[in-house]
Amino acid sequence: MKRGTLGNVIFVIFLMINERIHCTSLTEGNGTAAKNIDGKILLNLGRKLNKPMLTLLGMAIRNLEYRHPCDDWTQWSDCGAVKEGYIATRKRTRTCEINPPSLEQGNRTTETDITICEGFCPKDYNITANGFCVKLYVSRKTFDDAEKQCSEDGGHVMNIDSELKNGDVQKVLQGFGSYVHIDGRRKDSSSAWMAMNGSQKRFFNWNSGEPDSYLCIMMHPSNSYWYDSTCTSNRPFLCEITQ
Repeated sequence: MKRGTLGNVIFVIFLMINERIHCTSLTEGNGTAAKNIDGKILLNLGRKLNKPMLTLLGMAIRNLEYRHPCDDWTQWSDCGAVKEGYIATRKRTRTCEINPPSLEQGNRTTETDITICEGFCPKDYNITANGFCVKLYVSRKTFDDAEKQCSEDGGHVMNIDSELKNGDVQKVLQGFGSYVHIDGRRKDSSSAWMAMNGSQKRFFNWNSGEPDSYLCIMMHPSNSYWYDSTCTSNRPFLCEITQ
């Protein structure tokens, strides 16, 4: 038994002796099994029997029950700084019971944690209108070699997972005339498309009649449509770095 728990038990016994209250009277007075007695029950019983020390004990135990009354922290918000070398702040929040809590109902408040963060987008990368950190490599590589290069930069071949991002990429590629590797791969023609971060892809912008039977994805800048492609084809590629 922990020292704090043992001290609480001794304190309870001491109070019960002083107040001449037996466990049987607690259970009979409230119709509650002893194992289910908590601070609220003791508090109400103390008031009902006009026992100040029992009331105080109930309040103390109730407060102990709320010693850690907070939900988990949310995920950190995006950093206000995007470009590498700049700093800003980010925050996270959690909801907590007010301590000591209201005896009638749990009053809740929101706590905010703020920290300094540094921009994540390298200087040789572009930041799109909607804050995506992107770089076009015009050197031609297979998909695996392209992913290796992006990984060395701290990112992946670009995972286009929304219409918003697809539109930003089209602007980045404006004036460029070659197909480029983008993220998306499958084991065979009947398997699901997966992103390099391990998630299953949900957004697609296939051209009419696509995909066929190839296992990787390429995009053409002129229309922003996607086409399946051989993974071993040497093509320019897009890298993306995320927070």
